[in-house]
Amino acid sequence: RQSRLNMDNRWIVPGESPIRVMLEGDFFGDNSTFRLRHAYGESGTWLIGQTWSTFAHRAALPNTLDSVGDVASIGRRQSQLRYTHHLIDDRLLFSAALENSQVRVDDVFLSVGAPRSELPDAIVRLRLMSDSSQFQIAGLARRLGFQPNGQDVRSFSGRGMNATGLVDITDDDRVYGGILWGTGIGDYRDLPDLAPISTTQGKALGSVAWYVGLKHQWSKAWSSNLTYSAAAVEHTAFQPVDSLSKNRYMAANLIWKPREYGFIGVEYLRGFRENGDGNADVANRVMMSVGFILP
Repeated sequence: RQSRLNMDNRWIVPGESPIRVMLEGDFFGDNSTFRLRHAYGESGTWLIGQTWSTFAHRAALPNTLDSVGDVASIGRRQSQLRYTHHLIDDRLLFSAALENSQVRVDDVFLSVGAPRSELPDAIVRLRLMSDSSQFQIAGLARRLGFQPNGQDVRSFSGRGMNATGLVDITDDDRVYGGILWGTGIGDYRDLPDLAPISTTQGKALGSVAWYVGLKHQWSKAWSSNLTYSAAAVEHTAFQPVDSLSKNRYMAANLIWKPREYGFIGVEYLRGFRENGDGNADVANRVMMSVGFILP
């Protein structure tokens, strides 16, 4: 299911900004059907289409074999219109975007109403880059809605910050991490944005999450990654008792890359989950992954 197909086209016209059109998909759709990952066009300072959210920091994401990943970093791809301006010899990037908004509630509440996306998500970010480091801070503002059956839409405000970074401390070692916090931003981590606090009122849920990691290159062919993350999500008395309240995640792997276009890896994963009623449990897993990266 993780197999990907892509088409990356670029055109250069003398006197004009280069144009890039990127299409990519995998097989993570229902019943292993084809799923679109990226479909966007880019020219000069403008990008339009579906790709990594402006709220994300792709370079600072953990290098895990597990396709789901940790509980704190943002790996969302969504439709957007983005403007980017380069400053200080391309070492400082400012981006602003309007992105497709998706509102999420616990499934049990879908029988009494429907979530509504009233406006696109507005996102701005600053990214500072050097030869051995990157630091980014991104801000998000949202307008969320829920429409009870037969009633008008009830509106809520959401906002959040995502601060991330990476530093190459040696030629073989990279440390990275981030902290995410806000209200009404649960959907960016596949969690509820809204929940009721009474039979007639609701609220945008607060959350905070963080992650740290280390990537080490043992040799040209061998590398490892160690990641730890934790998250806490606000829980109301009117949510299902098995709604998520806290979770933690740890992953450690060893990857062998005997050839330029192939790798074999093994990874140990440990997860902790605590529900709103206090019930908690731990899960452990070992997985293996084999990949071929075609040129």
